[in-house]
Amino acid sequence: MRVTIISRKYQKEFWFIRPGSSYIFVEIDEGARMQICHGGGETVIYVGDDQDEFNKVCRAWYRAWMRREGGDQ
Repeated sequence: MRVTIISRKYQKEFWFIRPGSSYIFVEIDEGARMQICHGGGETVIYVGDDQDEFNKVCRAWYRAWMRREGGDQ
């Protein structure tokens, strides 16, 4: 599964992929691929097959990252 989020405010592209059955990874502006985690370090996973639900999980992580990091990466 894949989804791309484009941040107009920070001019960054976030590419989310799930290459296996559960772990989600993000690449920010073609940087290193990182496994996504909640703020406390707990891994974010999605095990379903619904693209809309996958999008929701990725967008929720993106919004939390923007609040936490301010898009300064």
